Amino acid sequence: MPLSAAGTKPPLTAQKAAEYAKSVEFEIGQERKAIALIGKDDETADRILETSADRLGMAVVNLQDHTIPGASPSVDLHSAESMETKAREELKLRTKAGDKAALADVAAALQYKKRALARLETLTTTQTAERCFVTKPFPVYAIPEGFSGSYNDVFPHGIPKGAKNIEVSFFDLATGKAPAPELFPGQTWSSQIKGFQPDGKFDVRVNVSGTGFGKPNANVKNWKIVVTYDCP
Repeated sequence: MPLSAAGTKPPLTAQKAAEYAKSVEFEIGQERKAIALIGKDDETADRILETSADRLGMAVVNLQDHTIPGASPSVDLHSAESMETKAREELKLRTKAGDKAALADVAAALQYKKRALARLETLTTTQTAERCFVTKPFPVYAIPEGFSGSYNDVFPHGIPKGAKNIEVSFFDLATGKAPAPELFPGQTWSSQIKGFQPDGKFDVRVNVSGTGFGKPNANVKNWKIVVTYDCP
């Protein structure tokens, strides 16, 4: 399951950043067309700016659905959209002064788009793939009296063969938080990703070590394992 399906904003992937960059590059070309038409054919220039502003608005909304490290290109794209909207109002004056002001605003919008494009091009090489995850609840038992260690193999389902950048985390279902280092008094835990087994199952081992107490299976905590990996 993608992380976005769990209510978490997914990161902007390199592929998505490239798609947005291509769109912004197209809008830069439209901006230049509008600049060439202002003062000659204001109606056509206005239509170009209207369409461009609409598309920029959609791009801003879509980018806000992603987590982006550092400065988001949506800020510059929003500024470009605002400048184009302002230029359209000035073009409606049908005066030389209005055309001059519109040219200045469209030129500013062009610079904002170029900055957004540069940021997106950087993100095409620095962003990671979208992350997917699977979960599975399981019990963790205390080491019984007379023993100094035990382990539990957990086999979460749905991890594709060849999955990359696999990471594992655990949650205590009673608290909703990551388990403390001390599982039970005098007993600590650790985990080991054993990976895909010959039978195709994905194995994660939870080791418990320390001084045993009580009867076998008498003391238990209920955990959940979360395995994340790059979506195929």
